Amino acid sequence: MRAHFIFLLLLHVVNAIVLHTSGRWIVNPSGQRVKLRCANWAGHQEASIPGGLQQQTPATIAQWLSSDRFNCVRLTFSIDMALNPNQRVSDAFTAAGSSTGVGVSAMQNLYNQAVSKNSWLSSATTRGAYARGIQELEAKGVHDERQPTAAAEWLCYPFA
Repeated sequence: MRAHFIFLLLLHVVNAIVLHTSGRWIVNPSGQRVKLRCANWAGHQEASIPGGLQQQTPATIAQWLSSDRFNCVRLTFSIDMALNPNQRVSDAFTAAGSSTGVGVSAMQNLYNQAVSKNSWLSSATTRGAYARGIQELEAKGVHDERQPTAAAEWLCYPFA
């Protein structure tokens, strides 16, 4: 399980754009100044998939970010997703309901709403849903800053 987490961190390093500073500026490997316009896309909630998929497709969300001139996104993920990346999205919604005290029918309605917007979720894993978000961001030229959080909570760098 720890290997999955390490894999995700290594994936981040491999995919990273190498930026550094030159004086007071952030520059790319060619020495050109880079201005970061970043947004957060929460993927660390109890269902362990990028938020908003019950309302829009990842392509629509990525297009919106790109058209609003964001060039980077901090797409968070929960440690739960990193430790259980092959969990089916449908099972993640069921588990989310029991862990939060939300009724099964309410979570099923939310899952059905997400599938109605993104039919591929019906056969996806949580890792697959997360990867789809990254794929769509990259297709629109938006760099993602993968960020692990604690167990379905908002807490950065939980390991002390």
